[in-house]
Amino acid sequence: MILLVPLNPEVPSILRPKLWPSLMMVLCLCFAFYFTKDLLSADMAYVEKVETQIGQQNSKTSHLDSQTEQYLATRPLLAIAPAKGSWDIERIVKANFIHGSATHLILNSIGIFAGIRICMTFIPLLTAMFIFLLGGSLGLWISILNSQQISDYIPHVGASAGLFALMGTYYVFNFRFRTQYFFWLPIRRGFVSLRTSWFFFVDVILLELVLSAAQLFPDRLDSVDHIAHVVGFSSGVFLAICLRFALKWPKFLQTRAEYLYWNHFILKNHRTNQNKIHAWLELLRLNRYNDFVKLKLCSSLKKTCSLTTDAELNEVFKFFVPTFVRLNTNSVTKVIRRLISENREIPSRWLSKVPYDIIIRISKSMTSQPRHEFFLYQLLAEYQRAQKGKGKGTSTVDKLMRRLEAQLGKDPTKSTQKAS
Repeated sequence: MILLVPLNPEVPSILRPKLWPSLMMVLCLCFAFYFTKDLLSADMAYVEKVETQIGQQNSKTSHLDSQTEQYLATRPLLAIAPAKGSWDIERIVKANFIHGSATHLILNSIGIFAGIRICMTFIPLLTAMFIFLLGGSLGLWISILNSQQISDYIPHVGASAGLFALMGTYYVFNFRFRTQYFFWLPIRRGFVSLRTSWFFFVDVILLELVLSAAQLFPDRLDSVDHIAHVVGFSSGVFLAICLRFALKWPKFLQTRAEYLYWNHFILKNHRTNQNKIHAWLELLRLNRYNDFVKLKLCSSLKKTCSLTTDAELNEVFKFFVPTFVRLNTNSVTKVIRRLISENREIPSRWLSKVPYDIIIRISKSMTSQPRHEFFLYQLLAEYQRAQKGKGKGTSTVDKLMRRLEAQLGKDPTKSTQKAS
């Protein structure tokens, strides 16, 4: 058995949303359940009178007789909840807060708590509430019009469609970035950060689009409103895309804090390459996990390497953590190659702490072309000095350097100057 629970986008703790908006939303659902519990009890008692008759007819036909339909048309719950035979906009909106049982409420409350919390990293609370209500209402409405059930007077209720709208919003804003998950295995448990896009097809395509087909038939497999889920998710995706377009949200920004800082402090001065480096560093000070800003930084650094101070280089390489280098080895390699060609030293603090496998990855990328062997020699020489003979794998580095010396000649530095 494997348990994988999304906790929050991979961002610094200071950018993670507070708990009170999620708790407030859960309290709203609980209050709504409290004020409607008497009506739900009355509706349950009302329906129980024809439950046996419905069961008998359902085994023979997919529709009830007119007398039973007329009886169900006056059930108490239809005063506040919509059904295919009786609905209006007000009841569709109210249905997002109505739940048929305590179990239904608890499951949706857990989802809403998580959905509001993770979306607050990107959008304000009022915007999240708007997406929840609009996406949820559209999901319920489309489901009411298209689902096939034994009666036209079966109410559609629950916050599931709104929850899936929030899920769609989260995927739009964090699709290219990583999510922190809690995982549980029989032999191990803990936290892991994985790309959000990896779970898109599992969460949406496999679990919902396939199951929603069963709801188009009267003898459906379960009572879950899959059509509302799918429409709610699609609505959330559409609304989030429209919001990003209206805000002119750059693709390389992850959180709302980065977007606000970009618009109010950086955009006006973001013109020269040197200013760009300062801009990328300021954004990384806000969110050190944003790999796309790091790629922008690599691109700018290759153009202005000679103008960058040693202090700035030390800060730049501080953000080149092992995970980023493993995923973007070529970009980091180009920066290192440019530093060597400009006779700049690679920050020794970074070289002293970087794992040995990272150096191997960079070395393989650097020697993709034979004429770059002198860059590799310089990298290994600086790595060896930073490790001071104590780092793991230095013996392998020694062997590799001797082979490079044999290929480049007795004085590799002359080959370096000539190639530069």
